[in-house]
Amino acid sequence: MTLTPRPTAVFAVNDNTAIGALSGLTKLGLSVPQDISVVGYNDIPIVCHLPTPLTTLRVPLDQIASNALDLLAGTDRLADDRIRISAPTLIPRKSTAPIR
Repeated sequence: MTLTPRPTAVFAVNDNTAIGALSGLTKLGLSVPQDISVVGYNDIPIVCHLPTPLTTLRVPLDQIASNALDLLAGTDRLADDRIRISAPTLIPRKSTAPIR
């Protein structure tokens, strides 16, 4: 956070890391999202209950598991390839500021 200019956002590898970032930023005297935005990944249940609810990406775990089982069982015989795409969904909350 000592870079010039300072980063405007942190995209954490997962929600737990983002929670740690929120804590660290607070200890540095920075305000989320006024000074810096924070985004997590996974949408674990606690993140919507934090003092600053965390913006995150929700992973479609049920879809991923279903696709994996279909591929393992070989039940999806119509598919020409074995690639499946399961896109996450952005869940905007109060830890991100509008683009400036």
